[in-house]
Amino acid sequence: MLLAVPEFKGRVAPTFDFCRHLTFWWVDAQRASQVGERWLSKQGADDRVQILLSNRVEVLLCGAIGKDLKQLLQWRGIRVDPDFSGLLADVVSLFGKNAFHPLREQQSPCPIIPMPEGRPKLT
Repeated sequence: MLLAVPEFKGRVAPTFDFCRHLTFWWVDAQRASQVGERWLSKQGADDRVQILLSNRVEVLLCGAIGKDLKQLLQWRGIRVDPDFSGLLADVVSLFGKNAFHPLREQQSPCPIIPMPEGRPKLT
């Protein structure tokens, strides 16, 4: 499965809409490995969608994403999993381990607990 994850200082970026750096990961049940990256300094929503489509991304993991951009990606067949935070490699690794669980459709992609300010955090 090919993932795209916006990155900021080694962590999942707070929002996909305005991130400047996007990483690409190949994830299977055994491991996750980074396979590429792309700088997004001035790309708007349509350009970001095209970048994901042209790279055949199946899943976007992100901290947050605007409603319209999320819908546009979903309409184009890209699964969007928001509300992630933490170190990039840890998030991708945990996602990979949990994404292939038989009950995946009934669970969150990673175990999360609410942070005091109300945003979820990986456990």
